[in-house]
Amino acid sequence: MTDQPVASQEAPAIADTSELTIEEGRRMLDAALNETPAEGADDATADPELSVEGNAAPEKATGETQEQDPAEQPPIPLPRSWAKEQSEHWEALPRATQEYLIAQDSKASAAVRQAQNEAAEKLKGLTAKEQKAEEARQKYEAKLPEVMQGLTDQNNRQFADIKSMADLETLANEALRLSTTDPVAAGQIQAYLNAWQVHQHKMAAVKAELDQSNQRKATKEQTDWQDFIGQENAKARELIPELSDPKKGPELERRAAARLIEIGFKDEELNALAAGKQKLGVYDHRIQVLINDSLKLAELQQSKDQIQAKLAKLPQVQRPGVARPAGQQDAENIKALEDRLNKTGSEKDAWALYEAQMKAASRRAS
Repeated sequence: MTDQPVASQEAPAIADTSELTIEEGRRMLDAALNETPAEGADDATADPELSVEGNAAPEKATGETQEQDPAEQPPIPLPRSWAKEQSEHWEALPRATQEYLIAQDSKASAAVRQAQNEAAEKLKGLTAKEQKAEEARQKYEAKLPEVMQGLTDQNNRQFADIKSMADLETLANEALRLSTTDPVAAGQIQAYLNAWQVHQHKMAAVKAELDQSNQRKATKEQTDWQDFIGQENAKARELIPELSDPKKGPELERRAAARLIEIGFKDEELNALAAGKQKLGVYDHRIQVLINDSLKLAELQQSKDQIQAKLAKLPQVQRPGVARPAGQQDAENIKALEDRLNKTGSEKDAWALYEAQMKAASRRAS
């Protein structure tokens, strides 16, 4: 073989190793190890054309050749950029061409990943810039009312002579009258009017921005309120399944509205509350009434359960004769009251049921 300078051997690029195969990694390592001849080695004895595969193969004690038959080497997998139906064409390529294409495919993949990472970083930077811009806008809009008030105060002080359109016309006519007899005074009046006009433009610009800010806030508040209603209604339907029923739901809402009217709410208040235009504190006396009603109903239900548990332990007593069994009238009365309570849900019916149950229990005990 003809000796060639060692520098002519190009090692595969090692900047991107994430896509390398085992075969490529081995070749890169061998190329790096053989890049510079050992100290004192005779250039004439160096064999730069020795294959990488031969250098990497373990030395055989029997003196057999270190060259590996290309047919025995593992096949190089299809590059990621190639379609599966191109496998036959890939396998027909020389191994050296395959190795070159694999290296190029790895470089291309690395370039794509780098571009994706750069795009992601730019997106993060854009998001951060948008956040900063939004914060700056909010700070600016928060100062708009103060700026507008300052301009209004300045207008009242500096241009106190102009209260109406009539005042403006009077000054303009005066400037026109003096333009021939006293140009200096006419110029002063005209300068005063020009300054007033500039100030009005400034006030109008700030007023327009303030109106846009208020409209944007109102729109956001309405959107947030609608989201809040949706979330709370979903939670209520989970806790009160009747609300999801097409018949029971509207009826329950009607009864709830009627109950709110009973405890002191007005229609306009309920409409304002439903639209999010009015707030209601937990210390409102009507809210306290609702809480108290809920506590009473809970106590009634607890008493009802306790009474029913005691009644279940009592023995059934049958009176002699052909009369109805003892307690049948009470049972029928209690059943009627329970049905009525389920329909109305009123506190009055709940108390009537409670009293009937207590009387029936007392009669059975006696």
